[in-house]
Amino acid sequence: MSTDEQRYCEQCGAPLGPNARFCGKCGQPVAQPAPPPPAPPPPQPPAPAVSRAQAQACAVMETAPKKKRTPILGRLLAILVGLVLIVLGLRGPILSIAGQPETAVITDVSVSDREDHEYQITYRFVAGGKAYTGSWNQEALNVATLPNEGAQVSIRYLPAWPNLNAPARDTAPSLTSLLLVGLGVLLVVFNGRVRIG
Repeated sequence: MSTDEQRYCEQCGAPLGPNARFCGKCGQPVAQPAPPPPAPPPPQPPAPAVSRAQAQACAVMETAPKKKRTPILGRLLAILVGLVLIVLGLRGPILSIAGQPETAVITDVSVSDREDHEYQITYRFVAGGKAYTGSWNQEALNVATLPNEGAQVSIRYLPAWPNLNAPARDTAPSLTSLLLVGLGVLLVVFNGRVRIG
């Protein structure tokens, strides 16, 4: 109904004002015109079709627990520790293959752990005109079995890096060196394979 169209009272037929709620002549309540219906919402685009496999994959992704990411510094530190373990484990075999034999002089024999009867034996040798040192730990219940200061010991060192040296008797491959290499490889592979960051 247009707002300009004249309205009349249904009871007495008297003309009504445009916004009248009651008839001015007989007092009869006037029915209000119905408000216009709301405009329909704009049409929505159809949802893309999702296959059953896609729906299952989405459900699995939503329910899968989120993996915690290890901080990058922790991973890099683990890789560095792994590399050190590999070098320590391969030290003996590397020295036995590429090492240069040399005679060193024992400079100090001291207790490193009294309870375990462990001693540290330090030696000194000269390579390329420079003096280098090295040491090893030895367990001894009887101190008479330990070498004396000034005694000579056969060692092997890496000519390119004389700081990498060891007594010749410790350069043979052992179970300990294999375990060190294995543990180092595990640390490097695990922390290098998983995405960092």
